[in-house]
This record gives sequence, C-alpha cells and structure tokens, in this order.
Amino acid sequence: DGSCPCNDTPSRFIYDGTPIIVNADVTIHVMAVAPDMYESDVAEFTYIVYDATGIDEVAMNGVIDIYPLPVRDKLNVTAGGKMIKSVTVSTVNGVQVAASQKNATTVTIDVNTLTSGIYVVNITTEDGSYSRKVMKVE
Repeated sequence: DGSCPCNDTPSRFIYDGTPIIVNADVTIHVMAVAPDMYESDVAEFTYIVYDATGIDEVAMNGVIDIYPLPVRDKLNVTAGGKMIKSVTVSTVNGVQVAASQKNATTVTIDVNTLTSGIYVVNITTEDGSYSRKVMKVE
C-alpha cells in the first residue's frame, strides 16, 4: 500500500519465505529486522509487468536449454547433445520439489503440481553443473 515497513501497521507484511508473485506493476518496500539487532534501511524495488507471453526456448551459456519458458506443466532440459546426469528443481529457499537422476541428452520433469512462482533448476552434465531460475505459471 506504499507505507513504510518501519511502521508497525496492519498492512505490514512479515515475509515468510513464500515466493512473491508479481503479475501487475508494483513497488515493494522492504527492510530487515532481527531480535537484538538494528533495523536495516528500507529498500525499494519497482517491478513493471509487460504483456509478454513468454518465449519458447532460451539458450543459456550456449550449453543449457530450458523450455518452454515460462514453464507450465513440463520442464524440458537439453545440454547441446551432452549427457545430463541429473536435474533438480528447488524453491528459491532451497527446498527440492522435483528431480530426475537419469542419464539422457533430454530430460523432462512433470511440474504440473507446483504452484506458480520462481524456481531454481540445477543441472549436472558430464562436464559441469549449472543453475538457472525459471518462472512457473498456471
């Protein structure tokens, strides 16, 4: 509502680690507090949402392809023909919510039951490990 998080009002939200879904233009004011510590300065983040429909595929570092983006029901991962040893999907808080441990050049993971939000995809190939953030939508 635009108020300062430093004011202890009914509109003050205490973040519990649940991903914040931004689907409209918004400005978020945040600060850190902890027992027996000074409060942090207030930081402001402004997000502008455009009518983007996503893209079908994005090549990352010329090695990892994750598609479609944004992710809906299935998450597909390829590594330029290289063998993928494992793929894990985790929340931004590090809680693993899906995984595949098979050796393949293309890995598909069913993410239909995941809620909308941002997830971290960790990919291990025959020549290294990669982490990417993806957006899951309904």
